[in-house]
Amino acid sequence: MRKGVFVSVDTWGGRDLTGTICDREQTGLLLDISEHEDDSDGYVFLPWSSIEQVNIGALTPRRVKVIPS
Repeated sequence: MRKGVFVSVDTWGGRDLTGTICDREQTGLLLDISEHEDDSDGYVFLPWSSIEQVNIGALTPRRVKVIPS
């Protein structure tokens, strides 16, 4: 997981959150949830102990340039 990736997070408390990863550290995950259609906007911090599952959307593969030897 890296910054800028869109994810869906299921918590042990039954919440389902979607957003973009802003930061990831030893204590938890910071999500930007301002892209929702409802009134919930801003950021949410989720401690790792509260996260049951993280679903990562399809990632675009990186282009690799092969240098002939």
